[in-house]
Amino acid sequence: MDINNVLAFVAVATLLVVSPGPNGFLVTKTVSLWGRKAGFANVAGFLGAFYVHGTLSIFGISLLLVQSATAFFYL
Repeated sequence: MDINNVLAFVAVATLLVVSPGPNGFLVTKTVSLWGRKAGFANVAGFLGAFYVHGTLSIFGISLLLVQSATAFFYL
């Protein structure tokens, strides 16, 4: 892998990270309707979900959940 591929990946990953998505829109809506405290609760929920998903991915459990709809339903 050469430096051009690495720089292209970094550029695309940066654009994906900074672009607004459903989470950003949900936080904006929550803050405007229910206030700052509810917005922070939303952000805390997102962060918790990201960490849980990351941990499951590290241990390979996410792959099992993707492959088995039944297991995903019960978790």
